[in-house]
Amino acid sequence: MTAYRRLKGRDFSRNIIEFGECVWYKLATGKRRGKIDARWGPGVFLGVREESGEIYLGTSDGIVKARSFRRKGSLEERWNPSEILG
Repeated sequence: MTAYRRLKGRDFSRNIIEFGECVWYKLATGKRRGKIDARWGPGVFLGVREESGEIYLGTSDGIVKARSFRRKGSLEERWNPSEILG
């Protein structure tokens, strides 16, 4: 059994990615946005909040929480040093 299953009594069912991987996350809809504005933004995966299932991401604006994310296409995009360090 995994540590999560021993603790919660069920398997962890959320898709998970590696720490530091570059992803796309869905921007918050609370702000007014035009139809042409982007819905997804780039970020670096930092972890998952167990209570709510939200993910923490590092962005150029700081650390943000998001519910939806998508992996980037190729390995070069997922592990881009300039995005991870910048």
